[in-house]
Amino acid sequence: MQSSAFLSKAESRKGATRSSRFGLLLFALLCLALTWPLLFGEYQFKIQFDVWQTPEIRFLKQVNEHKQAQTEGGLLGAKSDIPGGVKWHGSVPHGRKDRGEKLGGCAGGLNGEECNSDGAINGRALSERPQGATGGGQEVCQVDGSACKGVQEKLRVFVYELPANMSTDFYKHPSAMQGSNSAEWWIYRDLVRLRPDSTSPAVRVSDPAQADVFFVPFMGSQAFLCADSAQYTLVDHADVCGELKGKNHQLQEELHTWLAQQEPWRRSGGVDHVFMLVHPLALDRKRTDFRQALFLLTDFAQAWSWEVSLTKDVVVPYMHVVESLPRGVAADMASSAYLRNLTTLLFFTGNLQRLGMGAVRKQLADLLADAPDVIIRSANTGNVVTSDLLSRTADEMRRSRFCLHPAGDTPSSSRIFDAIVNLCIPVVVSDDLELPFEDQLDYSEFSVFVKERDAVQPGVLLQRLRTISDETVLRMRQKLLEVRDYFEYSEPWSRRVSAQSLIWREVAARVPSIRLRMARKRREAPQEQPATMDNLRPERNFHLNGNWSDS
Repeated sequence: MQSSAFLSKAESRKGATRSSRFGLLLFALLCLALTWPLLFGEYQFKIQFDVWQTPEIRFLKQVNEHKQAQTEGGLLGAKSDIPGGVKWHGSVPHGRKDRGEKLGGCAGGLNGEECNSDGAINGRALSERPQGATGGGQEVCQVDGSACKGVQEKLRVFVYELPANMSTDFYKHPSAMQGSNSAEWWIYRDLVRLRPDSTSPAVRVSDPAQADVFFVPFMGSQAFLCADSAQYTLVDHADVCGELKGKNHQLQEELHTWLAQQEPWRRSGGVDHVFMLVHPLALDRKRTDFRQALFLLTDFAQAWSWEVSLTKDVVVPYMHVVESLPRGVAADMASSAYLRNLTTLLFFTGNLQRLGMGAVRKQLADLLADAPDVIIRSANTGNVVTSDLLSRTADEMRRSRFCLHPAGDTPSSSRIFDAIVNLCIPVVVSDDLELPFEDQLDYSEFSVFVKERDAVQPGVLLQRLRTISDETVLRMRQKLLEVRDYFEYSEPWSRRVSAQSLIWREVAARVPSIRLRMARKRREAPQEQPATMDNLRPERNFHLNGNWSDS
C-alpha cells in the first residue's frame, strides 16, 4: 500500500513538472513572437509572407500600391479638390479625340479608375524631377520665397516687377476688370496674393534661383484695347485708360528693352518665361521676338505657326462677361425639376456681321430665323455693351437648354464661358476652336460639337439638338455644375478650384520640356529642331550629296 501511494505521488509530481515545463515553453514562444520584430526587423515576416504569395497576388498587390500612390500624391497637391471627381484619361487630351481630332486627354483610366485632380498631367507628375535639377525635390515655398519645406510640390514662379505703366496702371480703374480680357489681371493677382494659405498650385518666389518659370506681368490685352477707343465696349475708354491711351506699341518696345537687361532673360532667351496674350492681338509687335517663351493665350488665329503651338503654350479661358449663376441657386437649377423652365431650345446673342470664319453666324441666323423655340438676336449696339443687355442675356441663358457658340473674327470668344457659368449647354460651331484645359476636362460631357459644314445644312442642327433626351440634358447640366468653377477667375483664397489653378497645372506640365530646351541652349545646339532630313542644311545632307545607294 505504501509502495502504491508512493508511486502515485511520484507520478503526480512528474505530471506537474511536465505541465510546468509546457507552460514555460508556451510563455517563451509568446515572448519570442512579441519581441521578434524588435530583434530582427519586421521585414522578415514580410519576406516570408511574400514567398507564400502567388505571382498573380504579388502583381495585383503592386498594381494596387501604384494606384494608391497615384491617388495620394498627385501633380501639385493632396487629394482631389475637384467636385464630383473629374476623371482623367491616359496621356491624350480626350476632348479633342471626342471632337474627331488626333489629340486626347485625361478623363479616367483604362479600367475606369479616377485620377487625382491634382495628379499627373500627360502621365507625368511634376514631382518626378531629375535629381539635381533646379528646384529639385518635393518642396513648397513660402509666398516670399524665403523658405521651402518638404511637402507636396508647387510650381515656383518668379514675378518680375515691371514699371507700373506696363502692368498695374492698366487696372487702376475698377471698370477695367469687367471685360473678357481682364483674365490677365486675375492671373496676375493669383501670384501676388498676400495670403500664404492659398490652395493655388503655384507659389511666388523672391529668389530667381528657385524659380521654375519667370512671369512677365505685361498687360498686353489692356494695352491693345487702350490703343483704340473702338475696342472698348463695356465702359468709357478715357476713364479706364487715361494717360496710357495709344501707347501700346511704345510700351511693347520698352518692355523688350527692359527684359534685355534682366539676367534670367539673357540666360534663357525667354525659354522659361511666361507672357499673357489673352486678347488675340496682345503683344502683336513682339510675339516673334518673344516666341521662345510660354504664352497664356485664348486663340491662335492671329499668330504665326513659328510663334505659338499647342505643345509650348497654354490655352486659357476668357473672363466671362455675363454674370455667373449665383451659387446658392445653381444646384436647384441643375435638378430635374428645373427642366420644365427651359422653354428655349437654342439661344444666341451677338454680332451677326462677321467676315471670314465668322460668316457662319449670318448663315445660322438666316437658317434658324423661323424656328419657334430658338432665339438668335443681333447685338450690334455701336460697340457699347450695357448692363441691361448683359442682365437680359443672363436671364435668357438660364431659360435655354443650349447656347450657340459660332466662330466670329476668331474661333474663340467669351460666349462659351458665359454659357458654362450659367449652366447652358454650349453648342460649338467653330471648327478651329482650341479649348482650355482640354487634357484635364472632357468637354463632350457638357458640350455639343457640330461641324460648320453640317450646322449650315437645313434642319441638321435643330434635329441634332431635339433628339437629345431630357436625361442627357440633365446629366450635362449637372456636369456643368461640377466644372463651372474651373472657368471662374477668382481671388486665390476664395475657393479651392479656379481657372487660375488649372492654368498653373498646365504650365507645370510644360516644365520638363522647358528644362530640355534650356539644356539644349546651354550646349549651344545648332538649331531649335532636331536634325531631321528636312532640317539639315543641304551641304550636310547625306542624301542630297549623291551618296545614297540601295545596295
